[in-house]
Amino acid sequence: QKALSCHDARKSPQKYCVVTQSPNFLHDFCRFSEITFLILRNMKKLYNNVTIITGGGKGIGFGLAKAFANEGSNLVITGRVAERLQQAKEQLEKVYGVKVLAIVADGTKEEDVKNVIGQTIRTFGKINTLINNAQASKSGLPLIEHTVEDFDLAINSGLYATFFYMREAYTYLKEIKGSVINFASGAGFF
Repeated sequence: QKALSCHDARKSPQKYCVVTQSPNFLHDFCRFSEITFLILRNMKKLYNNVTIITGGGKGIGFGLAKAFANEGSNLVITGRVAERLQQAKEQLEKVYGVKVLAIVADGTKEEDVKNVIGQTIRTFGKINTLINNAQASKSGLPLIEHTVEDFDLAINSGLYATFFYMREAYTYLKEIKGSVINFASGAGFF
């Protein structure tokens, strides 16, 4: 093996885990300690975590996906448009180097939610964080113009989807002492 210099380690600390081959044990130990420090300093806070983000292919959900990926979390992003999810997956994997599972799912359908949780566990074996971000609504319409169908859309995609995801993920989140983050619509202020 090529001798490792501290300069090499500073340039690419993730490449080097073990340093030996020199008869000078103390020198090797000092270099190893410096490399270990560099690796720990550069580790991401959420390295090897698994985060599910509903609506992770666009808007706030995609912004959340970028933030969690930047900290090293692997991701499961859901949404209703396969092409958008695939584009988001490719960008996140390329830019952040994390593993991303993109799943087409409608949170108003219990079977879709069960499928998301099942695929997540089969792929990653755990769930650290669940972010319920997606919700469809007729935001911008005056209340007087909302129909019962519009109201049902908001309730089903917001409250019910959040309930379905939390219920299905509960066992896995409890096991790992994970977190749930629920977003709500600003439409409630109007």
